[in-house]
Amino acid sequence: MIKIIAEYEVKVLDPKTGEVIRSVKGESKSFTLNFGRLIAILFQRGDYQVSVPVVDTSGASRTFRNNDTTSSPFEVSTSTANRIRLHIGSSNEPFSRGQYEMLGKIAEFDYSTYNLADDGTKIVVQFSGSWLNTGSLVTVREIGFDVVYNAAGTVTRFLLTRDVIPDTTVDTNQTIAVGYTITIPY
Repeated sequence: MIKIIAEYEVKVLDPKTGEVIRSVKGESKSFTLNFGRLIAILFQRGDYQVSVPVVDTSGASRTFRNNDTTSSPFEVSTSTANRIRLHIGSSNEPFSRGQYEMLGKIAEFDYSTYNLADDGTKIVVQFSGSWLNTGSLVTVREIGFDVVYNAAGTVTRFLLTRDVIPDTTVDTNQTIAVGYTITIPY
């Protein structure tokens, strides 16, 4: 059995001191169908043109193909501008596996820190980023992240998780930091 443990942490930071004003932590249990299907493609037998359907953040249906060199398979993009992207939103609508985008998006921002570690007992991936609220007060109720793939030069984003969190207010000039830790024990 493969066990994936995902946790999130959200912090609201004081604009003058950088101190944490509010903090929310929890276990992420909200992986989308996109996440499951991307994992599933890893377990295909390498059959030529085996594929799985996914939906990008614009709502367009896409297909991931395994071992398909003839029709522009998706590749992980390495462009600096096309990183893991974190999302915050205002919707507290319950999670649904078929979601492909945040329901009440407030902002999206690239990660600023990333770490991958393998200590022989587990693999741990950690990433985080932050957003400065330059507008009026917002209430964050959902967070998530996506990844970007490149198909024949077209950048395409796929939401992998969306978590509904306790109401977290972010006032003008405050920063919200969102981080995820994903652990896969051996």
